[in-house]
Amino acid sequence: MASIKYYDLKQNRITNYEFSYKKMLDPKGNTAVYLVYAYVRICSIIRKSGLSEDRLGELARVGYKITHPEERKLGALLIKFAEVVNEAVDELALNRLTDYIYAVTTKVQENYKRYRIVGDEHMESRLMLCLAIKQVLDRTSTWR
Repeated sequence: MASIKYYDLKQNRITNYEFSYKKMLDPKGNTAVYLVYAYVRICSIIRKSGLSEDRLGELARVGYKITHPEERKLGALLIKFAEVVNEAVDELALNRLTDYIYAVTTKVQENYKRYRIVGDEHMESRLMLCLAIKQVLDRTSTWR
């Protein structure tokens, strides 16, 4: 069901709609399957760290330190969340929001290959970033 909802939302409302189960269920690409996988992976990393989301929230209030250039890019993308939501509403274009969350999850997946999170000396700051990503996905999820 989530795959169908997400596929519908990612369509530009002024273009022709193409119904395709193959495209809806593709695990590689801008689909709910891909987003759910990314979400579960983020949740797993947070859980494996042994730190609660409440504790990460407390740490975030103290401050966040960027420890890798790719974290800066991801943080810059997260900062645009409110702007993207406003644009999607103003333009009645929910596909802008789906494109945004796909961009976030793609960047996260790329970063997994660039640096460790759990067990790294910068684990806490990287987990705070994971929590921020999880919160964005929580607010935009179609699978809940």
